[in-house]
Amino acid sequence: MEREEDASSTPLPGGADDYIRDSIHDSLGLPVSDRSLRLKLLASEDHRRRLQDHVFALEEDLRAAARRIEQLKAESAMNAAGLRRCIEEKETMVSAYNDLSSHSAKLERECTLYERDLERAMESCDDLAKENDEMRARLNDHTTLPPPAPRSLARVRV
Repeated sequence: MEREEDASSTPLPGGADDYIRDSIHDSLGLPVSDRSLRLKLLASEDHRRRLQDHVFALEEDLRAAARRIEQLKAESAMNAAGLRRCIEEKETMVSAYNDLSSHSAKLERECTLYERDLERAMESCDDLAKENDEMRARLNDHTTLPPPAPRSLARVRV
């Protein structure tokens, strides 16, 4: 008996006593007390308020996420536009580089031709210088020849 008294005198945690009593009354078909109904109503309203607060918090989180998505979309659109401009600029630079490269190759070919012409002209000058030296040597060898008569610069008037 002592055990039964110890068990019944120890209160059950968290309103378990009320729950058990209400369950017994309900199973016996006894009317539920007003106090019990008020407590259930208060608990239900409190639970509804907490759920409503949770819904409000989730809705705010959803709006914040939607704003963040819109910001990220705008940012990605700006990045895409910048990337397109960068690609267009690179294509323009490549085209300009190719134009300059072909122009440079053309100028290099012209320089090569001018260098060949210059070499030929130098060789021709060397040949002419040799001829001139040979003629002077012959002229010096033939000192016995009278010097050529000076040509008159004055023109005859008619």
